[in-house]
Amino acid sequence: MTQYNWIVLVLFIAISFLNFLPIYFLNKSKIGSSIDRLEGFKIKKFFKNIIRRFNYDVFRFNGDLSFVVIFFLLFNINQAFATWLFFILFYFGFVYIFYYHIIKKTYNSEPLLINDIIFLKTGVTIAIGGFICQSILFLVGMGFIIIIFYYCSAFFIQKLFALQYYSFPLKFTLISSSLISLFSIFKYSNHPTIFGFLTCPSPTVHFFTNLFNSFKALKTTKEFNKLDFEALQEVEFIKMKEQPNFHFLVAESYGRIFFKNINKRLKQKCIEFEEELKAEGWKIISNFSQAPISGGASWLSYASLLKGIKIESHNKYHTLLKDTRHLNYYPFLKLLGKSGYKTFFLSALGGYKKVKINWKQLLRFVGADYLIKHKDLDYKGKEFGLGPSPPDQFSINKGFELMKNRHPNEPIAYFYITQNSHALWYSPNKVVDDWKVLSNKNFNGYGYIDDKELSVRYEKSIIYQLKTLVNFIIKQNEHNLFMIIGDHQPYNDKENEKDYLTPIHIISKDQNYINSFKDFGFTKGIFPQMGNELCHQAVQSMLLLNLQKRYGTDKQPKIKYYKNGVWL
Repeated sequence: MTQYNWIVLVLFIAISFLNFLPIYFLNKSKIGSSIDRLEGFKIKKFFKNIIRRFNYDVFRFNGDLSFVVIFFLLFNINQAFATWLFFILFYFGFVYIFYYHIIKKTYNSEPLLINDIIFLKTGVTIAIGGFICQSILFLVGMGFIIIIFYYCSAFFIQKLFALQYYSFPLKFTLISSSLISLFSIFKYSNHPTIFGFLTCPSPTVHFFTNLFNSFKALKTTKEFNKLDFEALQEVEFIKMKEQPNFHFLVAESYGRIFFKNINKRLKQKCIEFEEELKAEGWKIISNFSQAPISGGASWLSYASLLKGIKIESHNKYHTLLKDTRHLNYYPFLKLLGKSGYKTFFLSALGGYKKVKINWKQLLRFVGADYLIKHKDLDYKGKEFGLGPSPPDQFSINKGFELMKNRHPNEPIAYFYITQNSHALWYSPNKVVDDWKVLSNKNFNGYGYIDDKELSVRYEKSIIYQLKTLVNFIIKQNEHNLFMIIGDHQPYNDKENEKDYLTPIHIISKDQNYINSFKDFGFTKGIFPQMGNELCHQAVQSMLLLNLQKRYGTDKQPKIKYYKNGVWL
């Protein structure tokens, strides 16, 4: 019978390790030494390394499975019932741990069911609309996994129930993993960021903790709904002596890591961009701004920027999207629209034709009067990345040309988020002299950034993005103001830091306008400096205040600056 004890023990270890196998491959680039240096033997550090390891190896146990197997051994349980219970906990643990890490990896924040359900619903909609074959293959694969997991569970329970006695190694493994899991539950049940590193996590307990935190988030949303937005609106429009065009440009995945890890070649490129601007009379001033999210969900970031409200969750975003009361507190573009500007939302997002986007709702949400979509650009050339979409060089030039053609003698303000620097950064590798040739199907004057290294592709795509924007800016006249800001840190940041800072640049030929940003921690040049960072929800009031200060009259109340947004 000793032989069968070893078979059961090996099966249990293999099943437990299988729960964490996808996480290993998902985070393979981050695998490394995670054990505290002992510097002589210290009991406290020794036990800490047993309880949690800041790594993603598979040598862990699903605490729920340890508990339930001990339960089977202590009590007379029906074998069929035991098989189904073990299978459910086994499969649930696999799915929940995978869900936890995919959200954590993508957004660098703790998963919250109330937010993630909305995110997953959006992902499923996109998958069905644009990736039907891949979706079918995924469902078939999940079906096979369910079958395999069930038969593994049935085989394990059969061998377990056939034992007449339980060897010391088997009992030690079950009891020790259960005790470690129990300690982890009491010590770290609601500790942010630690669940993914536990040696013996309990997916079931963490699920209920997640559920509890989701209800707390709903309560916060109810408080948010009571906010009197209308009372926060100091002015309904800005009386302006001059009305230069305003370009509100959000650069996808443009995070602080680009400057933090910058090498000599990239630094020289940035210096060249600054010199190009300077040669044409443009002045640039820079800072860092803290985004509400990291690694993804750009809509949360640009909504925070445009509305002056910290929108760090899908739940809050969708609450605002559907609740029109907040529109009484004007988004940036709506207030400019009330001030005499023609306001636009430029979206170059292509593909996903079967996915219905409520453009009317989205347009109202961002506060713009007019929409320019992918089809309006009439692009016929090669497309890239997310969507897929045209090269940003074409989109921004053609989009602004359409705006000016529609309203040739009126000031224009618009919002655009770039597409080509979206993960996984297979963007164009060259900015061309004449952007119009990009729409030619036979044009081959550029190619894809296709380096094997993810970090290299990212760096090159940001250089392309900056080059595109600089190339566009220097072609405009002095009656234009530009803001370039990153939406969030790039996806799959290898350093795995909680860094939410993104660069923000103000570019203008008007020295007085540029000087007005020095009070907000901006410094001269393209390289942002640490020490006086903003936050995304403060950008709206800062921009409006400085527009009023430089171009407004003295005959209206001064716009208030909200350092933390209108509601934190």
